[in-house]
Amino acid sequence: RSDLFSLGVVLYEMLSGARPFDPPGGAKAKASVAQRVRRDPPTPLRNHAPDTPRAVERIVTRLLEKSPADRYASAGVAVEKLRAALRTTTRDDPAEIIRGALASAGLLPKEAARRAAPPATGATRKAAAGFAAILVLFTVGGALIRRSESSASPLARAREAAPSERGGLRVLASPWADVAVDGAHVETTPFAKPISLSPGKHWVRLTHPDAPPAERDVTIVRGEVSTLEVVMDLRPLSDAGRDAR
Repeated sequence: RSDLFSLGVVLYEMLSGARPFDPPGGAKAKASVAQRVRRDPPTPLRNHAPDTPRAVERIVTRLLEKSPADRYASAGVAVEKLRAALRTTTRDDPAEIIRGALASAGLLPKEAARRAAPPATGATRKAAAGFAAILVLFTVGGALIRRSESSASPLARAREAAPSERGGLRVLASPWADVAVDGAHVETTPFAKPISLSPGKHWVRLTHPDAPPAERDVTIVRGEVSTLEVVMDLRPLSDAGRDAR
């Protein structure tokens, strides 16, 4: 269920444009991101996105619960909860909303995009944002589930929007990790925005206080966003304590 926490972070950032554990009001953080994730509650989503339907906000909040037992049993359960919540926010055809949102984002073939009506304003716009959240759950959650069920390569390229002269790297680390690229610290997972990188080979190092470092070589392609999925090999607390001595 640590993957569900990552999904909650992605949904929060997508709906609000903000990070759930950043200090409110732009205040300077007194603790590291990892410490805030473990200790502090997330900033209420309504503080950044007051128009988000309350039912959707409750779902995101549950995904961000500290205890895995307090989150949903699976990504599929969360998707169904989102669907049910969004049915109460709009009378429009969900399929049309999804097609409109995909067309606006440039994710439909040209012919299909011409047939798709753009998302409307007001309540329908809110619903479109919610359905986009469902799409994120399907794509990111599906990738995480497939990771545990198959032996496919951990680096799966996904054709997504990226600056034409650069590429991107999305990092999914379970349960979380500090990410360094080419020796420079970049971010602490979970985070939604891909890391912008120049095309070519890069060295990625992920660290967690209770796990050995994980190192990967990745190849970035111009105009594409790649996804690196890593499960940190957490050690029992007794082992970690012996290493510390």
